[in-house]
Amino acid sequence: MKKTTLTIATLICVAAVGRAADVQVKVAPYVRNEERITAFDDYLRTEKHFRAQSRKDLEKNLRDDWILANSFLENAYTPEEKAKVVNLVNRYLAKREVQRIQKKIGISDDVLKSYYLDHISDYRLKPIVSMKIFHFKTLEDADTFFRFAKTHSYEEAVKKAEAMQTKPIDYTHPLNMMQPIFRLSMRNKTDKEYFTPPQFVGKDFAVLYVADIKPREGYVPFEKARKGIGKELWKKTYLRMRRQILDSYQDKK
Repeated sequence: MKKTTLTIATLICVAAVGRAADVQVKVAPYVRNEERITAFDDYLRTEKHFRAQSRKDLEKNLRDDWILANSFLENAYTPEEKAKVVNLVNRYLAKREVQRIQKKIGISDDVLKSYYLDHISDYRLKPIVSMKIFHFKTLEDADTFFRFAKTHSYEEAVKKAEAMQTKPIDYTHPLNMMQPIFRLSMRNKTDKEYFTPPQFVGKDFAVLYVADIKPREGYVPFEKARKGIGKELWKKTYLRMRRQILDSYQDKK
C-alpha cells in the first residue's frame, strides 16, 4: 500500500476552523480508466444535470473519491458497514433491472404526445438568466467582497474585485439548465441586480451577481421533450412495474 497525505477541505470546516487538518491515510494505487471517466460524465449529465469542464476535472473527482474510499476501507470498513454497502449495491442493481425492462417494453408516441399536451404548461420555455461570478480563494475574501458589494453599485463592486485580484466571469443559461447550486442561490425567478452570499463552488468560494432575467415566450417542442417525458413516465410507473416483475418471478418459482 502507498502512503499519502490527504488534505480534507470543506466549506464547513474552513468556516469553522479556518484551515483543514492533515491526516495520514493508506491508498491503493489509482489506475486510470477511460470507461469509468465516461460513465461518470454520463452520470453527471443525466442524473445531476451538470456538465464538467473537462475530462481532467472528471478524472480528478474520480481519483479524489478513490482516495477517500480507500481510506474508509482501511480505517472503518466494519461488518456493519459492509452490510450497508451490499444493501446499497443490491438496491441500485434492482432499480437498474426494472429500468432495463421498462426500456425494453417502450412507450408509444401516442402516449408521449398525450402526456405532453396534458402537461403543456410544464414545457413553457424557461427564462434566460445572466450572472456574473466572482471567484475567491478564501471564504474570508469572498465574505469581505460580499459585504462591500451589497451596499455599493455593481461598478464599484467590480473595482473592489479587481483590487482583490479577481474579475467577474459571465454565466448565461436558461433557468432549467443552470447548475443547481447557482439556481438555488437565487431569491426567486424575477428579482435581478443583486449579489448572493458566498458559496463553495469547485475549488473556490464564489459570490454571484444576478444581472438579468429575461422571460421567453413559447414551449419546448415535443421532439425535444420526448426523452424527458419517457423518463418521467417511467418514474411514475416504476413501483407498479417493479411489483409486476417480482410477481412474474414468483409465479415462475
